[in-house]
Amino acid sequence: MSKIEVNNDGPIKTIILNRPEKRNALDQEMLDCLYEIFSEKVSVDARAIVLRGNGPSFCAGIDLAERQRQPSTGAVSPVEKVFHAMEVNPPADCINSAGRGDRWGCEMALHSEFVVAAETAKFGMSLAQIGLAPSWFLTKKIIGGCRACQYKGNIIAW
Repeated sequence: MSKIEVNNDGPIKTIILNRPEKRNALDQEMLDCLYEIFSEKVSVDARAIVLRGNGPSFCAGIDLAERQRQPSTGAVSPVEKVFHAMEVNPPADCINSAGRGDRWGCEMALHSEFVVAAETAKFGMSLAQIGLAPSWFLTKKIIGGCRACQYKGNIIAW
C-alpha cells in the first residue's frame, strides 16, 4: 500500500495521504513524493489538485519520530520545498478535510487556494508547543496585513 495515492480524473488530480495509522504524518518518503507531484509540469487542461487524508485525520504534520533521527544539515527543509511547489504550481490546490490538520498539516492548508472542510474538521498551528514558530507569512496571506500586525502586536501606522 502506497503512502501517497494519486488519482487523475480528467482535469482534477486527487492526492490522498495514506498513512492513517500515523494520522497521515509526513515522513521523508511522502515529502519527496509530494514535492515531485507539485513540481511536475501540468497539462493546460488541469484545473485543480485536491489533497486529502485517508482516515479520521487530514494530516498530523511532520513525523516527529523520524525527524528526530535525522541530522540537521542547514539546507532548505523538505517541507518548505513542498510548500513552495504548492505556491507556484498553476492549478488551484484544494484541501478536502473531515478531520484534524495539525502543525504542517494546517500550514499545508494555508498554502492552498481553497479549503473544503467538514464542520467537525479542526486545524491548529501547535508549533509553539514544541518550540517552533508558526509562519506569520501565511497569517498575513489569509487575514490581511493590517490584521496580521494586530495579532503580532506590531504598531500600525494609518
